[in-house]
Amino acid sequence: MKQKSLCCVIALLLCFSCLATGCSHDKNKGGNTSSGSSSNSVSSENNSSSDSSGDSSQPQEESKPSFENTTSVPNGSSSTGGSTDKNVQINYTPIDDVNIVVPNGAKSTQKWTATDIVLNAKKTYGNPYTEQAINCQFTGPQGQKMTIPAFWDGGQKWVIRFAPPVVGKWTYTVSAADTADAGLHKISGELYCTKYTGNLDIYKHGFLRVSNDKRSMTHRDGTPFFWLADTHWMGLSHREHLYDSNDKRFPSMFKGMVDVRAKQGYTVYQMNFFLSESGDNGYINGEPATWNEGGRVWTDNKKWESPNTKFFSNCDERIQYVAKNGLVSALGLDWGPYAYSDYTVSAYKAIARYIVARYSAYPIIWNTCGEARMNSPYWAEVARYIDKIDPYQHPTTLHSGVETTDFGYKSDEYRGEDWFDFVMLQTGHVKSLTFDILNSWKNKYNRTATLPFLEGEACYEGIAKVPKNLTRKMAYTSIMCGSFGYSYGAEGIWNAIWDENDTFQLWGAKPVPWYKAIDGENGAQMKYLKQIFTSVPWWELKPYNSIISWYKQPGTASDPLLKSNSDRTSIMIYYPIQEKPISYDFIGTISRLNPKHTYDAKWVNPRDGKTTTAAAKFKPNSDGEWKTPAPPSNTEDWVLLINDRVRPNMKNAKIIAASYENGSYPYVTGEAELPEIKGA
Repeated sequence: MKQKSLCCVIALLLCFSCLATGCSHDKNKGGNTSSGSSSNSVSSENNSSSDSSGDSSQPQEESKPSFENTTSVPNGSSSTGGSTDKNVQINYTPIDDVNIVVPNGAKSTQKWTATDIVLNAKKTYGNPYTEQAINCQFTGPQGQKMTIPAFWDGGQKWVIRFAPPVVGKWTYTVSAADTADAGLHKISGELYCTKYTGNLDIYKHGFLRVSNDKRSMTHRDGTPFFWLADTHWMGLSHREHLYDSNDKRFPSMFKGMVDVRAKQGYTVYQMNFFLSESGDNGYINGEPATWNEGGRVWTDNKKWESPNTKFFSNCDERIQYVAKNGLVSALGLDWGPYAYSDYTVSAYKAIARYIVARYSAYPIIWNTCGEARMNSPYWAEVARYIDKIDPYQHPTTLHSGVETTDFGYKSDEYRGEDWFDFVMLQTGHVKSLTFDILNSWKNKYNRTATLPFLEGEACYEGIAKVPKNLTRKMAYTSIMCGSFGYSYGAEGIWNAIWDENDTFQLWGAKPVPWYKAIDGENGAQMKYLKQIFTSVPWWELKPYNSIISWYKQPGTASDPLLKSNSDRTSIMIYYPIQEKPISYDFIGTISRLNPKHTYDAKWVNPRDGKTTTAAAKFKPNSDGEWKTPAPPSNTEDWVLLINDRVRPNMKNAKIIAASYENGSYPYVTGEAELPEIKGA
């Protein structure tokens, strides 16, 4: 690393640190200064119920959150106070201009879909990455303002990538730090946004955000989102080949795996850039390196000083393909150990601005890094910066290390800080489900301030000595304990193993090639997990084990788990595979049902998704109690679904949920000022 050149980057970032002054993006100061919006907030309550069984393996339960009935503030109204915390939504509903007409020859795109505005510099820069910076301010149909950073794309080319969140006419003005460049400064224009006409939820309902009750994720319009991720840490690199494959089923290794997961119903793809070229991604001539078909991540001999735009163009194609298939990309910059000083943090901030400019117009999540561990204070500083400049306010977190083995590291040590949107827990690759694991999930669910928590890495299929069915068991039990979804992983996929002779990052007895790992049994069974949970209003379900009393249970970490919504119109019971054989069936009595209502119950097999009737058109007794039947077998896992016939169908339930969420979001975001470029 060249000290002198990196110092230029650090100096530039000192200017970046004041970018948001005067901008309403400071979410802790309340107040949205844009005309046509209001800073009134929608409040929510997370009432923890005392309704706990006392079993240390069970999470504390809670009642359904309540929401204030709010209405949109008319355009031009003003208000004082109120939080602009992105998780306490501003009471402002964007209004699509349904009558928009795109003039002939005008530039247009559809709602939430990215389009590029290309500019060409008139000046020639020795290093555009450090010697120029550009922002573009967009103004929307009702006065929404979004400030989008631009990125250098090689030669004289600069790109502003924008995905409008509201239908209608947008105008824009480009400002450059080096104001003497007429090709980049004081450029203005118009962009027309039309209604999205496709079928992908990530565009129909918008990018992701945290739900108002801070228990799950929703789309931007409030529609519930179910997180089911596949883990491809090497997915942006040469290890996942974009243009070839060694499996005749797939012309492209990368695209082939995306296609498989899309068909199976996965919703998220977890990937990492490995920007520090520290060897986690591979080696060239014995030297640690990161590269793909576009070349290495940095221009030769200019690590941290000049990004290789061809590398990132290759990443563009990958992230675009993920989105084309309806999945969200969860992106990390690097792995935990490589941010370890103010010096490295400055370098990561500089490239973070570039990555935000290049990828924030796509449906994404910011993982920030892999395994933050004891280096988390440095990564937290990078994450704060990403959150500060991201115009779309995508949810942000840190992928954690394993708390029980990483020297006291806590995965949610930044809980309560505005940038930290959800807990991405790593339980690790263990051999069995234990009370310690259940208590860890319990802790994440019950802690305040309330935040969604996700089991982000547990028992990858085929890794180390993880038993065959434990991956599936961890997925179900974590969700039953409060995780808003699950991130699946598999040996051979997370590390992108090419063939039987590839021993890179080997965590098993022998290499598992990607083309075998993609057909993993548990990976395919995640399809049924998603189908089961999304067949009911999963976003309403809370751990509610006290409404059932069991005839007998072993008292192990593999006891059945129950979730229910507050009115008990939807109840789910998961019966895990037992660590040891049991000699009796699980039979329990559910209480607090409505004795006047009619219910249906069915068994679902998590291994193949098949259903059988457990009880049809039954009524509880006069005390609201019903005795559950025994599972079809006590040697496998099962799911029992109990539904009140009065509950709305899923389509209507989602519409109702979206109305609770209020569909509101602050659109005045991003940087307000440009850095001063010295010597320009």
